[in-house]
Amino acid sequence: MPHFDVERIGAVMFTSRDFTMDDLIERRMLTAEQAQQFTDAIRRGDNLLISGGTGAGKTTLTNVIAGFIPDSDR
Repeated sequence: MPHFDVERIGAVMFTSRDFTMDDLIERRMLTAEQAQQFTDAIRRGDNLLISGGTGAGKTTLTNVIAGFIPDSDR
């Protein structure tokens, strides 16, 4: 199992905009390496647990990485 060496991922965003992984990197929510780890994990079919406080960006992150789930797995 891969281990994500992430100390903190957080952002507060109140918008209906659809964010991309590049948006999260640009806003310094993730590094490019972390984004690649998430993308690889999703494509492998790994299970992920995303947790955090109110307004931490859980839904935003989940929506972005869900875009990498192969259509055959939906």
